[in-house]
Amino acid sequence: MFHQSNSQSDCYRQLQHTCQVGEAVSNYMTNADFIGYGHVYVNVISGSLRSTILTTDPLLGATVLRFGSEIYIFKFPAYTTYEWHIDAVNSCSMNCVLDSYDSVTLWQNEQDDTISEIHRVTALRYEPNQWYLFNSQRMHSVINYGDRDRYLLIAGIDKNYSFEEVSKWYDMRFQK
Repeated sequence: MFHQSNSQSDCYRQLQHTCQVGEAVSNYMTNADFIGYGHVYVNVISGSLRSTILTTDPLLGATVLRFGSEIYIFKFPAYTTYEWHIDAVNSCSMNCVLDSYDSVTLWQNEQDDTISEIHRVTALRYEPNQWYLFNSQRMHSVINYGDRDRYLLIAGIDKNYSFEEVSKWYDMRFQK
């Protein structure tokens, strides 16, 4: 029996905003310390870079103001996968990669209950400097099959707000 049918529209949404802080974040990443959580490493952005981001990137500034989001960078090492999971803290997030990577993000669409190893998926290959609304309450995974680390700029949105609510807010705020 199949269940949990997804479409692209309830897994992710490509937004009409490009990243305005790529150079500042890229410069910061060269000396940033990352804390390891399994196969992924995290750096929470604070201080002057956070202030620069909030005043320079209209989407991030509005997102933090409306949802109280933390801004951070995820580092996925080369030749790794991030296991299937649903995020524990965020319901969704605004995500952006600052470069091209040999990687893909997958969401499970349907699972055959009799064959647990086989999943139908929705796939996303991020375009550099393009913002996406990412539904982290759907079962998802990341595969970095490239020979270099992959970095993802994120504004996390906690579970008080659903992917659908944030998508509607985006439309009302930016699609006038």
